Amino acid sequence: MAKNRPTERGNGEGTLYQRADGRWVAAVTLPNGSRKTKYARNRARAAEELLKLQHNVLIGGPSVTADPVFKDLADEYLKSVTNTIKGSTWRRYEQLIRLHLTPYLGKTKLVRIGPQHLESLYVNLEENGLGRQTIVHVHRVAHAMFAKALRWGYTHRNPVSIASPPKTAHKEMRTLSVEEVSRLLDKASGTRLEALWRLAIGSGPRLGEMLGLRWNDVDLNNSIARIRHTLERSPKGLTLTEPKTSKSRRTISLSPSVELALRNHQSQQLKNQLLLGAEWQDLGFVFTGETGGPVNPNNIGRRVFKPLLRSANIDDSVRIHDLRHTAISLALSAGVAPTDVADMAGHGSVAVTLTRYAHALPDAPKRATDAIENLLVGS
Repeated sequence: MAKNRPTERGNGEGTLYQRADGRWVAAVTLPNGSRKTKYARNRARAAEELLKLQHNVLIGGPSVTADPVFKDLADEYLKSVTNTIKGSTWRRYEQLIRLHLTPYLGKTKLVRIGPQHLESLYVNLEENGLGRQTIVHVHRVAHAMFAKALRWGYTHRNPVSIASPPKTAHKEMRTLSVEEVSRLLDKASGTRLEALWRLAIGSGPRLGEMLGLRWNDVDLNNSIARIRHTLERSPKGLTLTEPKTSKSRRTISLSPSVELALRNHQSQQLKNQLLLGAEWQDLGFVFTGETGGPVNPNNIGRRVFKPLLRSANIDDSVRIHDLRHTAISLALSAGVAPTDVADMAGHGSVAVTLTRYAHALPDAPKRATDAIENLLVGS
């Protein structure tokens, strides 16, 4: 029979009592009616557990152990952001935590982790060959994790806030030259995904936006495509999600060559559908696998794009995303107004376009002064 049985209290207020076997119990009733219980060897420790349980009921966070270690935080953090960030982002966070943070900090109590631990980690990672930009990403993920830990009551400070990550040098983005684009499209001609590569270079959408296109998003008669979804891999598999930002939800114009490529692509897809019959998965996607299912964005680069680059005698370190950089840079260098390019790319503002792609406007100062001169001379 239990000793010191508790009296009934309201949700979240908690109870503290000693069992017949001598162990102490801290328990709270959660808002959903379920009961959360922690055990301790003595009353003082049980009181600590009760305070933490009460705190987490109050702020809506997870329940924590008496002395949580970094691995506890990692598990809770990844669960908490599963449905709040893009699947590709979640996978990147999980990878950075699993490969770089947990091996070094996993068994360390959160309350004992200080900025010196983080800075030591960064040095260790760099000495083992990890790039500085990746280490900066590790730093940012760690900061987000400890911000959650602070709100949840795991710890009383965010040590990452005062840790210094390594400085990184500015890295110019890789874009293809007009001659390289010509070689790439020549080698892509007649292949199953020719229209994808032409669309990427012709209008600059992101890979997930192209793979998320369905035929009801495309109006070939008016030469437009509506970006309404993005296809990505999440812990639940391939899913369609909202575009990256509100500006990303846009209508893009299709050039004559892109429109023709899409018409040919549609015609070939219909032939494949008739040929496969019941084996065809009619999900309405523009770009599909060989049986109509969606294309896995994780595989297309390695299995399709890199071989295409090599056949065109182009460095295979080029990424599919670099085709987007190429499209935007070519448009700017051709004199297209930055506001129009920003609309095409789905950037949040023209400032993003100008900041990231200033290299594509090498003659902009001279064009500006020449324009002023012409106006003055003409007057």
